[in-house]
Amino acid sequence: MEHIQFVGKALRAVIVGTLLLLMTAIYREDNISGSHYIHPRHAMQ
Repeated sequence: MEHIQFVGKALRAVIVGTLLLLMTAIYREDNISGSHYIHPRHAMQ
């Protein structure tokens, strides 16, 4: 029973870690695309 609880905690930790990584990756992509979209406008003005 203790082993099952440990596995559950480990799985939860892995899921939380992957979610955090996904959030940061998406946030970075948004920032990069945002600056990318602003650049052409700067060049045009």
